[in-house]
Amino acid sequence: MKKILLIILIFPSLLLAERHEVSITNNQFTPNNLEIKVGDSVRWTNNQGFHDVKADNNSFTSGPPSSAQFVFERTFDSVEEIFYHCTVHSAPGRNINAFMNGRINVTSDDPVEPPVEPEFIINQGISGAWYFPETSGSGLLLDIRPSDQFIFVAWFTYDEESTQKVGVAENRWFTASGNYENGLANEIPIFQTSGGIFDDPKDVSSIQVGTMTLGFIDCNTGIVSYNFTDPVLSGEFPIQRVIPGTQQLCEDLSTPAIIE
Repeated sequence: MKKILLIILIFPSLLLAERHEVSITNNQFTPNNLEIKVGDSVRWTNNQGFHDVKADNNSFTSGPPSSAQFVFERTFDSVEEIFYHCTVHSAPGRNINAFMNGRINVTSDDPVEPPVEPEFIINQGISGAWYFPETSGSGLLLDIRPSDQFIFVAWFTYDEESTQKVGVAENRWFTASGNYENGLANEIPIFQTSGGIFDDPKDVSSIQVGTMTLGFIDCNTGIVSYNFTDPVLSGEFPIQRVIPGTQQLCEDLSTPAIIE
């Protein structure tokens, strides 16, 4: 079965990564303007004066200012342009050629790929009941709001006595909701609600217990992955419509209108 969950893992090559040295002296970073690659690191060494290193956007800091010969190193794992400064002798946003400020431009050798049209885009016709036949005691009820690409999931399942379980051995319900993009609802929060009594309008409480990702291949098939946090539990299973033949609205919405 074709999987549509696309996971992009970026692992900078340890063999190709470089370390760039920056010397800190009185009122100066040398060099103060670097062009590096994704995966490279920058190491600042304080050789003279009372200084620190802090990103203008607060994404990193060497710690409190010091006159000791400290060393601070950071690896840059994504394409970005970032500016930094010494909080003692300058401030964010100042000219790097006139003040104690610096710039790091992180680039990638990867070619820029043209955008690819998705094979399937979620539409309102996805709404309905879905399940995995091999575990037919559980399934999903989906509701789609296309105006803001919002999906709501009611997941009915069950627990068995085991060392890895989410709760007691009984029927259980979870809900999940969040936004989707094209054919994927990525890592939307899963909630567990407790305190309810059948046909009794008493207050209940909900807590987030994990995340869920739903991906759809077409109007009839998809894949669900889940990650619970306490206890740690994760897995993946395919889903299909509970009632075959209810995909007509989905197929109609997936077909571009013909303008004559």
